[in-house]
Amino acid sequence: MRNYTEQVRKEVDSDFCFYCGKYIKSDKTLDHIIPVSKGGKDEVSNLVVCCHDCNTIKDNYTIPQLIIELEKQMRWCGDNEIKKARLEYYLKIFKIANDKIKASRAV
Repeated sequence: MRNYTEQVRKEVDSDFCFYCGKYIKSDKTLDHIIPVSKGGKDEVSNLVVCCHDCNTIKDNYTIPQLIIELEKQMRWCGDNEIKKARLEYYLKIFKIANDKIKASRAV
């Protein structure tokens, strides 16, 4: 979890990926919900612990942008059922994550 202070790491620490819910111990990463390059802040309210796979998929997208990108990729995967299943999986978990974020910010 990079160069964050001990306090920041404690505040956001979790043993589960925020996005997919997988138990993680060794491949923990911190992700900016809204990437810094897209105007997101480098603060606790914009950070979540996630697994390496979800962080790699999310890349530099906001979650709504990623959902659009995954839907676009699904239209082009043709008969590749393995790729389609993988895209469907990530589309589902990021839609759920988007709903969780919206709900937490509405409070």
